[in-house]
Amino acid sequence: MADGRLVFLSERLRSLVGESGLIVAYDSLFGEFANRGLEGVAIRSLSSGASRIAVLWEGGYPDYDSVPLPVRGSAGRQAMRPLVVVHDLQPGVSGLELKLQNAVSSAELDVPKPPGEEPAAQRFRAPDLIWTRYRKGASEEWAFLVLISSQNSTDHPFYQYHWLLRFDLQGQPAGDPIDIDGRVPQEIQGVNWEGLSWFEKGKSVVLVHEGNRKVAPHAFVLELPEDWRFSAMSLQ
Repeated sequence: MADGRLVFLSERLRSLVGESGLIVAYDSLFGEFANRGLEGVAIRSLSSGASRIAVLWEGGYPDYDSVPLPVRGSAGRQAMRPLVVVHDLQPGVSGLELKLQNAVSSAELDVPKPPGEEPAAQRFRAPDLIWTRYRKGASEEWAFLVLISSQNSTDHPFYQYHWLLRFDLQGQPAGDPIDIDGRVPQEIQGVNWEGLSWFEKGKSVVLVHEGNRKVAPHAFVLELPEDWRFSAMSLQ
């Protein structure tokens, strides 16, 4: 964070946690539902010395086997939109309980909607995000660069799309996506990409995925297209 503290996001606790313990506890509205919860966090420094924090509720199809029995018929196969909540944290503050109404902003991400009807159709969840900038007319604006992955909700799910896509602060797409599978070696196409961070700020990102019996975990550095790049100073 801006004050030098290292934090991690706990999905199960819906909290930011640091070496000294609880930093921020998020509203129960962001709790885990059927293995879907707070999955990504991105932090940038403000000129005041505060940290501007974005947390990402991943959305997508719920994990059907984890859906409570009374609501399986109504919500078990219905995809949910990802949600980004932004708030500020002053230096040294800990033990904060953040309610949605006290956030700087919140926005559902208008993720692409591939054709077809749920639950057979592909729908996107969002595992991670970083702060970025994009050009809007004659000015540069803050935005989110989001890792999104799709699947369907059948007994044997198929995972089809793995993209990077920019969203403005209102949750609307800003430009076209980058197809990750089209830029990585064949042996790691289609893996479950879960983590995203800057490798060289403003120029390249590093992606990480879960390992499995067939593929060991990888960290892959992806160079951004020229029209996605910005100077590192503009990201401060």
